[in-house]
Amino acid sequence: MRSSIYPRFIFVTLFALPLTFGDSAARADQDDHRQPDPNQAAESQTPPRFRLAETRTLGQALDELGSEIGIEFRQPGDPTMAITPVDKPLTFWPALDHVLDEADLDIDRYGGDRQSLQLRPRRPGRPSRVDSATYTGPYRLEPTVVTSRRVFRTEALNGLGIEIELGWLPGVTPIGVTLPLDRLVAKLDDGQTIRASGAGNVDVATGREIPTARFQLPLQLPVGQPQRIVTLAGEIRSLLPGPPHRFEFSLNEIGEVQTRQAATVVLEDVRKNGELHELRLAVDFESPGAAMESHRGFLLDNQAVVVFADGSRTEPLGYELYRQSETGIGIGYLFAIGPTAEEARLVYETPTSIVSDETEFLIRDIGLP
Repeated sequence: MRSSIYPRFIFVTLFALPLTFGDSAARADQDDHRQPDPNQAAESQTPPRFRLAETRTLGQALDELGSEIGIEFRQPGDPTMAITPVDKPLTFWPALDHVLDEADLDIDRYGGDRQSLQLRPRRPGRPSRVDSATYTGPYRLEPTVVTSRRVFRTEALNGLGIEIELGWLPGVTPIGVTLPLDRLVAKLDDGQTIRASGAGNVDVATGREIPTARFQLPLQLPVGQPQRIVTLAGEIRSLLPGPPHRFEFSLNEIGEVQTRQAATVVLEDVRKNGELHELRLAVDFESPGAAMESHRGFLLDNQAVVVFADGSRTEPLGYELYRQSETGIGIGYLFAIGPTAEEARLVYETPTSIVSDETEFLIRDIGLP
């Protein structure tokens, strides 16, 4: 039996470069979403909408949400628990938050994976998820912690920190998420307006296992004793992956080129390397833009497996990046294939397009310490 559990060794590190985007006007509508440029090769990433008008129980609602997104909910609640129907179509996060509020449940950030979300009973004092969140495009934002810092000997270190939990659509993990600090504006209940302390971007690390991440926004320390941030406006800049596609190559057909939408994958070589085989793939995207140069690293997380004639499969023991270009990479996977390489197939899955996305947000009513 060939094992599907393997150690992964990365031999090359990709270095991030700064992103540049144009400015856009502020919007207050929390459920608005800017459509990508139709001239780009990638598809629109408009979030799907759900109608919960016919769902009467917790089990029905979670099945409806999970089947559309392609995930499973693991939850401790009673699936027959009654849920109040909603006539208005909702995107994923508002719909899920409504269901979880009704069932007195919450998300366990550390209990899920890329195919599932783990739910748990809501802790005492946890406010409503719907009332706590802001929804914009594919994202959900919720302030979780506010800290105030005054450094008496170094006034420049004074500041206000707002910790934000960012959620995105499961299965559509954004690439290279940044929040430009020059776009942050907070209006306080005493009439003050404060901005970010410092310059540059807040970079948010995203992963495919859990569709949430946390980061901190640094703001100026206000004067006096304001009680609330009335509005906190900013912008999320990211790359969104298009629909995934599985490219399949027979290992005896070196040089085969396959294209799907904006993605082109080539099996460039199959090399014997001691007891292993190195399978070399070139992965390129049509007109990816300058942002792609900074975030090629997401390609290293794409799945690659070798499938044998009997249906069994094996995963790579490691990989090596052997080429970088403005449009993609060349990557060599090391497999323990044995003498049956000519009968095997390489299956490689990657998004078929990449969309540059700029989404503005407006968070209301954040209490101050």
